[in-house]
Amino acid sequence: MGEVIKPDELFNGLQGVVVAGEIELPAGEWKRGTLLGKVNGAYNLLGATDYPASSVDCILADEITLAEAGKAVAYFSGEFNSEKLIVDPSIEISDVVDHARKLQIFIG
Repeated sequence: MGEVIKPDELFNGLQGVVVAGEIELPAGEWKRGTLLGKVNGAYNLLGATDYPASSVDCILADEITLAEAGKAVAYFSGEFNSEKLIVDPSIEISDVVDHARKLQIFIG
C-alpha cells in the first residue's frame, strides 16, 4: 500500500490554486511552514537580519537540511494557518499578513 498522508494543518480552509516552485536557500536546517523573505534575489528566514516582514515572498513546503546552499520547494500562494507558520522571534505573524496578501498568500 501507499504512504499514509498525515495532515499537519499548514494549509487553512479549502484550497484553491496553490503555486509552488523551486528556490535556493542557504545552508541550515529548515522547517516546513517557514516564512521566507526575499532580498536582492536571496531567500532567508523572515525576520532574520535584513529580512523584514515586508520582504515576505513564500512559505517553505518541506523540511530540509542543507549542508551548503541548495534547492528547496516553496509555496508562492495559498491559504495558510498562522499557528503553523515559522518566523524569527523578532517579528509577529500579524506584521506579515498585509504584505503576504498582496502576493496571494492568505494567512488566517
